[in-house]
Amino acid sequence: MTFLLTKMISLPFYSKPARFVVAVLLTVWLSLSVEGQTRPAKQRIVHEGVAIELSIQPLSSNRLREGEDALVRFTISDTATGSPVRRLQPAAWISLRTDATTESRMTPAKACRDRVQEFLSGSVFGQAEIDLNAFFVLAMNGDASISVVDPRFGFGGSKLLAMIPLKSPAADWVLSADENRLFVSLPEANQIAVIDTASWRVVANVDAGWLPSRLLLQPDQKYLWATTSDGITAIATDKLQIAARIAVGQIGDLAVSDDNRWIAASHPTGAISLIDVRSLQSVAEVKTGGTASLAFSTLSKMFYAASPDGTISVIDANRRLVVTRIKAEAGLSQVRFAPGGRIGFVVNPDKNVVHIFDAADNQLKQTADVEKSPDQITFTDGQAYVRHRDSEIVLMIPLKSAGLAGATVPVVDFPGGQKPFGAVSRSALADGIVPAPGGGAALVANPADKSIYYYKEGMAAPMGNFSNYGREPRAVLVVDRSLRERRPGEYETIARMSRAGVHDVSLFLDSPRLIHCFEIAIEPNPELAASRAKKSLIVTPLVKNPVVKVGDTARLQFRLSDPISKQPKAELKDVGAMLMLAPGVWHRRQAARVIGDGVYEVEFAPPQPGMYYVYLESPSAGLSLNNSQYLTLQVQPKERQEQQ
Repeated sequence: MTFLLTKMISLPFYSKPARFVVAVLLTVWLSLSVEGQTRPAKQRIVHEGVAIELSIQPLSSNRLREGEDALVRFTISDTATGSPVRRLQPAAWISLRTDATTESRMTPAKACRDRVQEFLSGSVFGQAEIDLNAFFVLAMNGDASISVVDPRFGFGGSKLLAMIPLKSPAADWVLSADENRLFVSLPEANQIAVIDTASWRVVANVDAGWLPSRLLLQPDQKYLWATTSDGITAIATDKLQIAARIAVGQIGDLAVSDDNRWIAASHPTGAISLIDVRSLQSVAEVKTGGTASLAFSTLSKMFYAASPDGTISVIDANRRLVVTRIKAEAGLSQVRFAPGGRIGFVVNPDKNVVHIFDAADNQLKQTADVEKSPDQITFTDGQAYVRHRDSEIVLMIPLKSAGLAGATVPVVDFPGGQKPFGAVSRSALADGIVPAPGGGAALVANPADKSIYYYKEGMAAPMGNFSNYGREPRAVLVVDRSLRERRPGEYETIARMSRAGVHDVSLFLDSPRLIHCFEIAIEPNPELAASRAKKSLIVTPLVKNPVVKVGDTARLQFRLSDPISKQPKAELKDVGAMLMLAPGVWHRRQAARVIGDGVYEVEFAPPQPGMYYVYLESPSAGLSLNNSQYLTLQVQPKERQEQQ
């Protein structure tokens, strides 16, 4: 089109008809330019022999819009050879371009450098709207909540990012492959909570049957599986609706084949139910003699069932039978495979040992003597981590030494806290120890210490910890938002676009040293604007910035109004409140009292000084605890107010 316009304008016979044609073409071109902004154009720079290309790919539509996810990719290559540049650690941020930015007298390059330096400093006041390097640590608490911490401010500083209230205490959780959704089982509520990890809010509660507990997500993400009191529930993840209820009796553990064809479900009575995912039906039961834990090997394509009687049953789902049994010692518990799916580890808390077997020949290779009831295993690329119930010590077994028949198992350890993990940690099905992003590190939840510890391999002790504000972290999880090398020279992450407007994408490379700011435009989202307008209620505090002292009774009054008519929403019988002392040290739920004319009151005696947040709910009016509207109350020590 551009070529044709240029030719038309340059013609000597640029007459009235020609001008008409040009006008038509120009109109079409401009229209296509506006409507055709379906995808942001790739941007490319060259620096010190290295080419860097930025592309941002919308995932839910063909437009880059606020509130929607996009794939951010930096492709880095050598300009001389065209080969990818590998093993870099780029850092990047997306920030809204403000008036101060555009009107600054600084050159764009200097403004970019200053902005990146501010981001790198970790200042709370200099945070980007979208951090493409972040990872977050989540704690499943003993009460009905999940703590979220940003480790950049948390380890050693105890900076709580968010506290997610739940309907009841959680038992298990699982992340979607893109890490945008977190599924959490709530046995006492008979539901599964769905959490949006961009906003840290519960966006849905799915009825899953009685006492949903263990969760499993297929590799293709099609179905979420949950054990219940009488079987298994399959939930279609696209619609968050139940696809099937499979009544196979009480289930202990679940595992899935890597081709998404089979689900293995263990019965305490000594059998494994095989579920055909295509038909959503149980097609066979395989006798094992009891099963404590299940795992699937991506190498042998077999299921492995660890039984308390000391055998590991190897199950071929396609043939629906046990092909062999690996003999160990009675008391087996959790079974897990190291990266690659070949070397299997089984903890034995009764005998205080860890058994190591090889899925290539299904033979037991080694047994490591440990102490204090080992109960959980996780892996980094180079180490197996073993946690214990009756000790705070975490063992590490080098993977290069694992699986060598007859060889001594070298073991090193570090303290995962100050107190033994304790039996309380078993109340959660989710893991209390997980690998940390970046490789060569682990996170350990210690319920007894009410803390999460960060350990870097090669250190004699944890490098830092996150205090969980008086709550017991029963399990720990990582949501990784950082740029990672998915393919040679391609560094990617998925990010949710923030506000509409012109934004800078700031890139920092250490080698070669580079700071550069790309420009992108994020469009308004009419659907998002419409959903914002559909807020169920408007919450208006009747006293702004209230202050009381410890020992006094606080009476917080507020009015609830219709968002469209602005009329008071009177006589709601289910208005309640979650009272929380920042940052989550104390909390309580209670009902609000009806005053009249849309006015309600929450009355309570604050137990200690600090800033209190009051989150409101009314299920009948669609107002949930996760809404962005809340009340605040400042509570001062009694002595301070008396002096004033």
